[in-house]
Amino acid sequence: MEIRKEELEVLGPIHRGRKMEQPPKKEVARFYGEAEPLLDHERLWFNEAMRVALGQAFGEGAGRHGYTVYALAVGRNHVHGVVRAHRDRAAVIWTNLARATRESLREARLIPEGHPLWADRPYKVFLMNNKHVETCIGYVEENLAKAGLGAQKWGFVVPYQRVRGW
Repeated sequence: MEIRKEELEVLGPIHRGRKMEQPPKKEVARFYGEAEPLLDHERLWFNEAMRVALGQAFGEGAGRHGYTVYALAVGRNHVHGVVRAHRDRAAVIWTNLARATRESLREARLIPEGHPLWADRPYKVFLMNNKHVETCIGYVEENLAKAGLGAQKWGFVVPYQRVRGW
């Protein structure tokens, strides 16, 4: 892994994935405070209108490309989703869904012109068995409660059906 913007090196080394022991909230807040002036774009925080627009656009994009979605949580500044394996590679799935959501928010004028909305390199996990899929669906569903947001119901999200022998 590499730091693509030299100015960010002062913030510390890159850590891939989630740390086993999470830093205290004060430390995270301090980090974001130090990082903010170094960023090319202002951080976006999704309000309720943005969360609804993102969820609807995610569903429309998934439907357009034939993707099956088992879970979706639109948080305050990120989205978690569980999408079934598909003929498209993971990077193509992400590109299609990112494009659909970005275009939707731009058309509704909910994000500043020219703001990238999503990171260039999203975090993805490949799920290798029923238990792993179910655990990740639970994580996505619980994410909203942890963030103090109400439950979200999306008509395009379908219940996961266990795969025999997997």
